[in-house]
Amino acid sequence: MEPAGARLYAEAVGRGIEPAEELVVCLEDGAPSNWSQFGLHFPKGVEVLDWSASGGWAAGKERWGEDSGRVEEWVEARKEELWEGRVEAVLAALRREEGDQEEQTEASEVHYFETNRERMRYAQFRAQGYPIGSGTVESACKRVIGARLKQAGPPQADWTKAGAQAVLSLRAALLSGRWDMIWPATRPQLKAA
Repeated sequence: MEPAGARLYAEAVGRGIEPAEELVVCLEDGAPSNWSQFGLHFPKGVEVLDWSASGGWAAGKERWGEDSGRVEEWVEARKEELWEGRVEAVLAALRREEGDQEEQTEASEVHYFETNRERMRYAQFRAQGYPIGSGTVESACKRVIGARLKQAGPPQADWTKAGAQAVLSLRAALLSGRWDMIWPATRPQLKAA
């Protein structure tokens, strides 16, 4: 069992979720190990490929060149198809572009979309109120982590790894409404230090 999957499961249970009974939406970047961990811990889960990871437009760039105006036109058409939930149309377009060529990049693009087909039903997911992109989480990371650790200032603004982790853990506890649970366990450690 991978530690990240076990931690995610523990966090969900700690938040009152019953993974064997409740629907949980997993928004991921497409790494196979993420999906296997999610499936292991959340049997009634819905897998959603992060909208920003659904592009993978190496095939178009390989076909027409990095700076070709055709690539942008082709990519925009595929993004519209994905937004509308027409994954099969994207696959058909990829296969058409594949043509007679045995390009490794294009073949891997087809495989990527075939593998993640059910995770790219974006119109259906949006209709059900599921998140399809990680922008909110990424923004929160910048606000919670970046705002504290990347501020300019005197040498005390430079962080050791242990110091940064301690401050981030406390900030996360405060901002997630868990301060009263975390702080009592932290104070004895502070006195011992």
